[in-house]
Amino acid sequence: MKIHFQCPSCTKTYSVDPKYAGKNAKCKQCGATMLIPTESTLKPSRTSQSDSAGESAPTSSDKETKPAVIQAVAVNKSQPREDNVVRAKDVGKSPAHSQSEEVHRDASKRLNQDPEHITTEELLSEIKGQISPVPTSLSYRLVASLVALVMVLLPLIYIGIIVLVAYGVYSYAIHGVGIFQADTGPRSGRGGFALILMYVGPLVIGCVTVLFMIKPLFAKPAKRQAMRRIPRETDPKLFEFVDALCEAVHAPKPKRIQIDCDVNASASYGRGLMSIFLPSDLVLTIGLPLVAGLNTRQLAGVLAHEFGHFSQGFGMRISYLIRSISLWFARVVYERDRWDEWLENLSQSLDIRLGVVLYLARIAVWFSRRILWVLMMVGNGVSCALMRQMEYDADLHEIRFSGSKTFESTAIQLRRLGYAMQEAFSDQQEFFVKGQLAADMPELVRTNRDHQTNSAVKEILAPIETERTSWFATHPSDKDRIAHAQRASAPGIFSLERPARLLFSHYEKYCVATTQDLFDQVIGKRELKSTKIVPNDQLIVHKENAQAGRDALGLILGNSFQVLRPIDLTFSAIENAEEVGKNTINAMTPARDEYAAHCKQLDELETEWIKCGNLSFLLDLDIKLKQKDFDVPVGSAAQTRNKQEEIRQELQTKSSQMQPYEALLAQRFSAALTRLPKLANAGVPEARAAYLSAKRLSAGYPEILKVLADATRLRNDFAQLAFFFAAVDTSSLNDKQITGIREKGASVYNAAKKIRNHFLSTPYPLEHAEADITIARYLIEVLPEDEDDLAEICQAANAITEGYMRLYFSALAETCRIIQYSESAQQSST
Repeated sequence: MKIHFQCPSCTKTYSVDPKYAGKNAKCKQCGATMLIPTESTLKPSRTSQSDSAGESAPTSSDKETKPAVIQAVAVNKSQPREDNVVRAKDVGKSPAHSQSEEVHRDASKRLNQDPEHITTEELLSEIKGQISPVPTSLSYRLVASLVALVMVLLPLIYIGIIVLVAYGVYSYAIHGVGIFQADTGPRSGRGGFALILMYVGPLVIGCVTVLFMIKPLFAKPAKRQAMRRIPRETDPKLFEFVDALCEAVHAPKPKRIQIDCDVNASASYGRGLMSIFLPSDLVLTIGLPLVAGLNTRQLAGVLAHEFGHFSQGFGMRISYLIRSISLWFARVVYERDRWDEWLENLSQSLDIRLGVVLYLARIAVWFSRRILWVLMMVGNGVSCALMRQMEYDADLHEIRFSGSKTFESTAIQLRRLGYAMQEAFSDQQEFFVKGQLAADMPELVRTNRDHQTNSAVKEILAPIETERTSWFATHPSDKDRIAHAQRASAPGIFSLERPARLLFSHYEKYCVATTQDLFDQVIGKRELKSTKIVPNDQLIVHKENAQAGRDALGLILGNSFQVLRPIDLTFSAIENAEEVGKNTINAMTPARDEYAAHCKQLDELETEWIKCGNLSFLLDLDIKLKQKDFDVPVGSAAQTRNKQEEIRQELQTKSSQMQPYEALLAQRFSAALTRLPKLANAGVPEARAAYLSAKRLSAGYPEILKVLADATRLRNDFAQLAFFFAAVDTSSLNDKQITGIREKGASVYNAAKKIRNHFLSTPYPLEHAEADITIARYLIEVLPEDEDDLAEICQAANAITEGYMRLYFSALAETCRIIQYSESAQQSST
């Protein structure tokens, strides 16, 4: 009987004579090296490997079975060999016999693995001993101690500066009263107020400065993402593996393991800096998107890296101290809190005679931040080289545990997962607008990673080749780290490559729980009450349809289509739909590039028109402008309006050139919609769903077009309002400017109200979690009650503008998807 087996890389099936059993072979299709299984691996085991109770293994009395097709074992040339390890049980056997027996035993074990299950014994048996310790020289320790001393001195220097400033304020408070005793003029009226301001002003500035300098010493870090602790009794396999990994890399074992929804993993002390003296509370945090996207060998390498920072008692205390102080400096320099906002708002709300004191206080606070920044840069300059070396040392733990090649593949996967995470947040935002959220964020990240095209992967990985490690970088660049791993050329002591999620006993449950924690923190429990949490599969279908719509939009209207165009898609039944469809395709295909060029030019003209409108609005309000702040010519209001008129005429000309192509699109849509009922009756897959979607669109899209001019006007007026608040200091406006802003706010409010009222009873024409939602509610739930509240008006205008444009482009994209589907289905059916 021949041996039937599959290549583990490309699954190509082979049949060979039994004499080749146990030998290496090369796959003709993919070139992978594999081990041909022995005949014994075809025999059923006596005990079932299934998790189902009562299920027994097949016996010889069962029905005759077909030849089994099993998977060959991939031969990894970088995998460590144990041929030269002599064991007591091997004494008396020849080396060749021992080696062959070991290989066959390992092959049999791998072939009997359940791809969706992994035992603790399998995991621990794959860890082949311990890595060689990463040494630290005496000079390295001395440098690390010196750097740590400098890092500790920096906060002390800062405290010393605070004491000096506080003493200066105290000295001024005691001796500054002399201005009231000197013969400096009148003591009442404006003169008396000026004296009081001269004395109290510097005192207030000094006290605020000292207060804001002291604040960073006690500032609490920003609220971190919620962590979910895993009990040891719930996941003993994970804990036993992590404990064995720590032993293998000579690191202390974590006291607890927690999970979150981040593309990261970290090992840290549970009690912060206090743990330097009591280093027995090590905490391991694992981001489940990492678990979703990596295999066991890659994830184990990441954990080995994190534990590598704590593998040496002296080094882990020094490195933790340095990193903690560096992170503290970065946080207090760049983070703003409620105190900063309070001081800014108070300085702007007070009378200018009193507000100037707080403006000066803000300048003093800014100088105090500059002092912190200088100390931070000194700390970085002193410590960054050492911290990079610490990263290299931690990398060596990963390299020696999982291997040099795996280190490189892990670095690549981390890049891809990072981009996939950003895409997942964008997906969730898009789902949220439609009243839904995907229940499993880690798996959404993995799905996005798996769907990355070759061109997208090249774009993601391209920066690796050009990255350079700067002097102030705390981490080496990926390029340098990969080169370091390649020079080490280590095979690794752990080579098991199975899905990392198999390390967790309740992986799916953890993913849903951490995703819910993320939603609670980012969105809030109140907002989530009206949001439907649905399985990923349902939303991924909607996402794929939306992407198909965008692709179809680019194919039919060109990739430059990003303008609001009044494209009339009113449906009219066509008798000879097939012929009309072909004719419109033949007419549109050669003209598409020209239409796309028109779209691009129209977009550029509209951008210039909006910029001129913004300038004209400010010039009408007598706002002084500087040419260096703008990329369009700044003249008088009349000159700017003349320029706008020139652009408007160009827009009209360009629009008339685009209308013939858009008329063809309307005919093409009618032809596609006319075909769909016939295709649905013929049983063509998804034809009925496409027809229902097209009917909703044909009813809702004309209503969208009716207020396109109002939406354009709202967009332009809101742009002027937003531009004003971004470019003008609102603390010193005159009556004309205040009146102009209020009038513009009223115009924006009325336009927003008109658009929303138009859609009060218009059903939302696309997929949504709420079947009966209207376009008005989709755009915004309610308008602000106070028509004079500019902040609320701007928020509402922004929501309606973005919502309308998103709806408009989504409707057009869905239209193009339906057209493309109808044409493809018609072609397939004929």
